[in-house]
Formats: sequence, C-alpha cells, structure tokens
Amino acid sequence: MNIFLKMFQASRFKFHSIVLVRRGQSMLLMVLVLTGTLLSIALITGLVMLFQIRQSGDFTNSAEAIFAAETGAEWWRTSKLKPTPSLVASSSINTQLRAVNGSSFEIFPVTGNPNQVKIVGTSGNSKRAVLVTVQSSRAVVNCPASDIMLVLDRSGSVFGNFSDIESAAYAFIDKLFSSPTYDFKLGIVSFGSTAYKNANLQVQVSDLKTAVQYITTPSGQTNLGEGILFAHNELDSLRDRKSAKDFMVIVTDGKPTTGSAPGYPDPYSYGISEAQKAKADTPDQNSAIVPVGPDAIDIITIHVGQNDQAAEDYLKNEIASTPNHYYNVADSSGVEAALQNLVSCP
Repeated sequence: MNIFLKMFQASRFKFHSIVLVRRGQSMLLMVLVLTGTLLSIALITGLVMLFQIRQSGDFTNSAEAIFAAETGAEWWRTSKLKPTPSLVASSSINTQLRAVNGSSFEIFPVTGNPNQVKIVGTSGNSKRAVLVTVQSSRAVVNCPASDIMLVLDRSGSVFGNFSDIESAAYAFIDKLFSSPTYDFKLGIVSFGSTAYKNANLQVQVSDLKTAVQYITTPSGQTNLGEGILFAHNELDSLRDRKSAKDFMVIVTDGKPTTGSAPGYPDPYSYGISEAQKAKADTPDQNSAIVPVGPDAIDIITIHVGQNDQAAEDYLKNEIASTPNHYYNVADSSGVEAALQNLVSCP
C-alpha cells in the first residue's frame, strides 16, 4: 500500500513538473512573440517617421525645382515667340535663381522637333521636368491696331460642320474685343458659289455676331477667289485704317471648285491671282474701289481636314502669305482653338 502511494505521489509530482515546464515555455514563447511584435512595430514606425521627415525636407526643394522649370519654360517660350534684343539670357536668370534659393534650370532639345524642349528644374536633390512645345514663328494677329477680314467657307462641303465654324467665329469675336489693349476692326465675308460681304469693318460686337448668325445655309461650290476679292475690297475701303495692319483670315475645307476672271479661267489660278493682289495690295482692275494707301495684307489660312495633300499645298504655298501663315486642323471642332491662337494680346 505504501509503495503504491509513493508511486502515485511521484507520478503526480512528475506530472505537475511537466505541466509547469510547458507553461513556462509557453509564457516564454509568448513573451518573445510580443517582444518581436513590439520591436517590429517600433521599427516600422521609425521608418515611416524617417520617410516623412525626409519627405518634408524634400518638399521645399521639390517646389523650388518646379518653379525653376516653369521659369525656364516661360523664358524659352518668350525667346521663341517674342524674341527681342532686350531679352535676358537664360544664364543670367539661372544666376538670379541660384542667388535666391539655389535652384536652376537646364534646357534639353527634343530630337526631331525643333519646337519642343524638355526643361529640367533642379534644387538640392530634387529634379522636376516639363515638356514645352510652341509653334515657332507662326503668324499671329498682334495688338494693337489691326484690321481683319474673317473669310468663311459656306460651300456645300461644310454643311455638316458649319455650326462648329459659326461657334468658332463667335468666340473669335469675343477674343478680339475682350483684350484691354485691343485696337481691332473686324469684317466678315462668306463664300460658296459666290461671295457675300456679311459685315463691314467695325467694332460692334453684337452686329458682328448677328452677321455670322445670318450667314446663309452652306450650299454650292467653293469660290475662294471671289471670297478673297470681297475681303480685299473691304480692306481697301475708307473703313480701313492706314495706321492698322491688315489681315485676312480664311477658313475653308479644301480647294476652290469654281470662279474665274479674265486671264484666269479656272478656279485655281483665279484664287492665286486674287491672293497675290491682296498680299501686294494691288487693287483689282475691275473694282471701283481705290485703295486708301499701299498696305500689304497678311493672309492666314485655316485648313479644315486632313489627308488632302493637294489642298494643303495650295492653301499653304499659294494662298497664305508664307507657309507659317497656314494652319491645319483635323476637323471643324478644331477651328475655334486655331482662331483663338491667332490673337496675341497682353
């Protein structure tokens, strides 16, 4: 009996020892896991705080780099679009930037496109880049003192797109007369199989918009030559100012298909003849209008549509004053932007 009791007690003691050891191991493992978790959380928190501190330190440099890149972009645009002898050199601007906050910019040409550059602004370890594109040396209507004839194609081929052209004309009128420095007069001619002067040179915005509104429904053929003739006659009238630069802005979707004059029996040669007279300000021999004075007219063409090389060559090389006076838009929705970009006013 005593032997069994002793064996039972020994077994019980051993069992309790094993349980205590296992409990101790479990507690130790739990402590190690909790310690590891806390260390991991502390490490992650430290890294996040370090990143935030570094990021906040770079924010100023990043902002200064962006400012330097934008400064370089503005300088480059000015050098392309409005170059003057008094334009400060880019190196001088960089010297001023470094003196203010240590930033600077570099200009990198884009291969294959002389009118596009990448400008990289740098401040500390931060670099920020902008891509800048301009239409270099393109013709614009300058402020102040410009007399402009807007010549709109209303032939049958623009029937489905003429509402876009009308909207573009309204926006062009608003743009011209909204600048505080403007000194414009605007007139309107439209042409289909024949041309019609819809508005004399004037400054009445409401009358000009009404004239656009009442242009007849597009139909017929394209008599570009007569459209140019009517606009030229108005720019040679007493309403034209000697002190103002003369412009003719033609919006059309292609080549002329009708029109002729003595010595110019086909639409192509007739259009070229009238354009040449306007560009030289030579009066039409059949016109009773006597020019106020010699004032060569800049002709700007906006060609609506693509994939017509013959029309492009004709409007760019024969009608426009120079190839830089030719603009091409893919469809009628692009006319408004093209007209808006013609006006350069402070």
